Amino acid sequence: MAAGWEIDPVRIDLSPEQQTAAITLKNGSDQPTSIQIQAVAWSQTEGKDVYIPTKELLVSPPIVTIAPKAEQIIRVALRRQADATNELTYRINLQELPVKPAPGFTGVQVSLRIIDSARIIRELY
Repeated sequence: MAAGWEIDPVRIDLSPEQQTAAITLKNGSDQPTSIQIQAVAWSQTEGKDVYIPTKELLVSPPIVTIAPKAEQIIRVALRRQADATNELTYRINLQELPVKPAPGFTGVQVSLRIIDSARIIRELY
């Protein structure tokens, strides 16, 4: 839970038998929140994270507005065949979209970004 959000589950496994999954986003705050969702392929090179935009995962809807104290289901689907020899890893980035401040607002407005993980597990024979 961060900034009034809850994400469940924080990890999903997709396989030839289960090529779709659902993630529930809950807005625990008293204000509506808008979130942009993007899937990226994830790997590590020399100990550094490498993120590459991908169309191998379908995330729907890609942008949501969640009412106060409400929740939204996000669907994730594998758009390719699962790799029988390699485990492929992805991240699902959740980016809070800033809201227009009220007239006369003089504070600092902060938006949250969360990286969630979705793994494609290899097919086991």
